[in-house]
Amino acid sequence: MSEIAAVADVPDIWENDRLGRAADAAFLKLFLINRTIERKAAGQPASYVLNIDARWGQGKSFFLSRFAKMLEADKFLVAQVNAWQDDHADDPLLSVMDAIDAAVAPLVKREKKARDWWNQAKRNGAAIAVAAAKGATIQIAKKAIGSGLDEVNSILASDTSKDTEKTADDLAKALGEMIGEQGKTLLASFREGKRTISKFRESVGQFLKIAAEKGQSLPLFVLVDELDRCRPPFAIAMLERMKHLFDIDQVVFIVATDTTQLSHSIGAVYGSGFDSEGYLSRFFNRTYHFEEATRKLFVEGLLTELPIDPTNLSLPPNTDLASYLTQAFDYFTLPLRDIEQAYDILRSFVTTWNQKCKIEIVPLLPIVIAHQQKSALPLDSNFGSGINQIARRFGGPKSPWRVTFNTGDFRSRAEEVDGISLTNDFINHAVKPLSDLNREVSVVYSRWVVQRLSDEFMLLHGNSHHSGSPPFSIVLRYPEMVRSAGRLSGRKG
Repeated sequence: MSEIAAVADVPDIWENDRLGRAADAAFLKLFLINRTIERKAAGQPASYVLNIDARWGQGKSFFLSRFAKMLEADKFLVAQVNAWQDDHADDPLLSVMDAIDAAVAPLVKREKKARDWWNQAKRNGAAIAVAAAKGATIQIAKKAIGSGLDEVNSILASDTSKDTEKTADDLAKALGEMIGEQGKTLLASFREGKRTISKFRESVGQFLKIAAEKGQSLPLFVLVDELDRCRPPFAIAMLERMKHLFDIDQVVFIVATDTTQLSHSIGAVYGSGFDSEGYLSRFFNRTYHFEEATRKLFVEGLLTELPIDPTNLSLPPNTDLASYLTQAFDYFTLPLRDIEQAYDILRSFVTTWNQKCKIEIVPLLPIVIAHQQKSALPLDSNFGSGINQIARRFGGPKSPWRVTFNTGDFRSRAEEVDGISLTNDFINHAVKPLSDLNREVSVVYSRWVVQRLSDEFMLLHGNSHHSGSPPFSIVLRYPEMVRSAGRLSGRKG
């Protein structure tokens, strides 16, 4: 059976895969398994570190979680590390070891020899982590220097002869002895550290060797997610640990990052002139670039994961929410992160809607996008030009935003209007009192706008007002309501 066929045998694993990541998984699984075999045949460690590079919103976390299930279905050992959740740890080695410990627990439980070697690996790993956490060599150096300084101070305090040459000789001798002892201590500590690392790698290697003898599928896969969200020192330490401690036969790391973002974080630590991209390349054997997700797929994913109740929304005829949102976001050329934030504001707005009439998505969506972009749109004839100003921030507008209207009358042909003209028309009607609506408009899309406002007048005001100022459309309150919805943040529900 081919590896690609194996994906089809477990369809539930890749359910809701709108970005085509199942094909990426099939290819990478085959590549990594065969590449480790090739490396071993060439006398190299059968290990590998693969970077999956994709910008935010391109399905990295979805891919890793499903890839893990796919590998586990084929009986591979899979350790999953969420680096961002664990970056409070003193040493990322602890995070990796904990994830591996969970992955190998069934094997360790039933095989005593495997359990012995794994326990030894954990002891050595803990020793390495503790030494790093305490800064052992630094502490030793401080202690050696401190004791030496006490002796120096003693020489200076006891010298009353004013014989500067003798004092200098005594100081030189004391410092020489101090540095000599410090050097011996540091060298011994360095050698012990090397021995501990060697023991760690040996014990992990022996554990995997026994696992293979017992029929366990190898390599061991360690999947690391969210590294680009971590504190830069933790991210750097994680990369160092992966490359230098786990360069062991049959260990494969897959690290999903927004590599550009990670390189910026590292550059912030080492300075603007530091070649952070070149530095990162030292840790990865190869980088696999995900194909960029389209806004359409991204919007469909949002609507599935965090749905909006469509019964509360009024859309132009023959238009569905996904396509309308996608066309608008394409027109503005919004990045995916901005799209998610705008969608979250829109969803919060819908959640709090408690009016009898429906929400008019045509004027609302540009107001939401403007707020997300920290702008405001004038509720007057300049509404459309304000929208275009926002679009130009991202080099747009680049894509047409077209809406088709058909009254249903066989004598009338369908009319197509651009989204900006439609939104502008809606605002131009909405700023007038509802009792003064002009129902004699001839343009198809304007008739639809007037009908929507007429429905609101009937539902909220019974087509009349008895005293005081005439009622205006609730659309004029949208900016205030959007500002309130925009004060919520997060994306958990």
